[in-house]
Amino acid sequence: LKTKATLEKAGIATGVATALIESGIICPFERIKVWMMTTPTYQQLFSFFKISTLKSLFDGFGPVVLKQTVSWVSFLGSQEYLK
Repeated sequence: LKTKATLEKAGIATGVATALIESGIICPFERIKVWMMTTPTYQQLFSFFKISTLKSLFDGFGPVVLKQTVSWVSFLGSQEYLK
């Protein structure tokens, strides 16, 4: 029983760590994707890079982290119950 509780905690910790790393990689691509969907032409993508800063690529980092954390913790947490 103690081993199962340890595995559950390890699954949660691994899920949070994976979500943070993955969000740092995904967030700039999500930001560019939204920019491209909401602008009428692709020429404005170049203006995005001219006027944006590195910080603006990570706008929306919080919701992405939340989404990824819920996803990974649910997956890794339920994995022990389904074995």
